[in-house]
Amino acid sequence: MDTAWIKTNLTRRLALARSVEQAAEAFEWSWQKQQNNLNRVPALQDRLDRFQVKLDDLKAKAP
Repeated sequence: MDTAWIKTNLTRRLALARSVEQAAEAFEWSWQKQQNNLNRVPALQDRLDRFQVKLDDLKAKAP
């Protein structure tokens, strides 16, 4: 085999490995962000419910 071909092939494999690693890291970051957002849903729903109660109370008091 030609050494230039071997170097080119190894360079391509290294670039592909880096791309796969970067994609995995990006996926992991995205997954963690999504999980954090999902963990916030119950607290946000609770706040929304409390605001709705206050709004209903204000509507009832309005002339």
